[in-house]
Amino acid sequence: MLTIGVDIAKATLEAAAWHTGQARRLGSFEQTSAGWTALRDAIAQLKAPAHPEPTTGTERESVAVVLEPTGGYELAFALWARQQPGWQVYRPNPTRVRAWARSQGLRAKTDRQDALLLARFGASAQPALSPWQPLASEVSELEQLLRRRVADLERAIADQVQQQSRLQAAQERLRTVPEGGAGARVVLPLLVACERSHTLAGAQSTAKGMVAYVGLDPQPHESGTSLRSPARISRQGDQLLRARLYMGALGALRGDNPLHAFYQRLVDRGKPKKLALLAAARKLLAWAWAVFSSGQPFDATKTVKLVA
Repeated sequence: MLTIGVDIAKATLEAAAWHTGQARRLGSFEQTSAGWTALRDAIAQLKAPAHPEPTTGTERESVAVVLEPTGGYELAFALWARQQPGWQVYRPNPTRVRAWARSQGLRAKTDRQDALLLARFGASAQPALSPWQPLASEVSELEQLLRRRVADLERAIADQVQQQSRLQAAQERLRTVPEGGAGARVVLPLLVACERSHTLAGAQSTAKGMVAYVGLDPQPHESGTSLRSPARISRQGDQLLRARLYMGALGALRGDNPLHAFYQRLVDRGKPKKLALLAAARKLLAWAWAVFSSGQPFDATKTVKLVA
């Protein structure tokens, strides 16, 4: 069986083949019917033997096309590929693919490497993989409508920010605060929370008050004089924002930035990693408040002064 890995983006797809233990890049193709046809032709050329011999037609080598879910961009191509004679389409769980890659010491960083990784995984996992079966048409249409509803909402959010110069400027300043690349999923909710805290407390607003408002403030638990449990956060306020701050702090640990350095210092001092991560989320919030209240971008040289 010839295994084809396809990494799909909105406008293009990158394809690679894995066959008889050898890898080969097939190229980058447009996400159009013409691009798909060009990929099919490239696969046909790869399958063609150097010295073809007459066959009965039943000896045609099958093709396994392996791709990951990519927010719906892959659906049209997957439906088309499924209709090609001798082709089977597989959409494995991305977690399973990444776990296999780690077990093999592989780490994909580019579309080309992702395509090859999918091809190698597909060849390794056969025949345990189950072919992809599309949803019933009415369910698929509902899924597309739901995706479109989310996309429309994202556009409305972006339009609202772009139309208000004050919001746009505040957003750009908050983007300078170190976090894990979550972008608007963290920055815009942070902006709203800072505005709300400022509206409620006015000139009395502080970073500590902001931390308490979101529910990241430590709450020690004591009973009498003998029972003391480790401090926990109060969990008051906006649960979704706490989760986003936590994920922003977690993502920041993958880079070289002040938030990662802050987390590492706590771990080096013996603080449990989970508590250090919560402290990093709290620090992220405190820094965001300092940027918001000062009207100045984040300055890594002043992080000591931004401690809540």
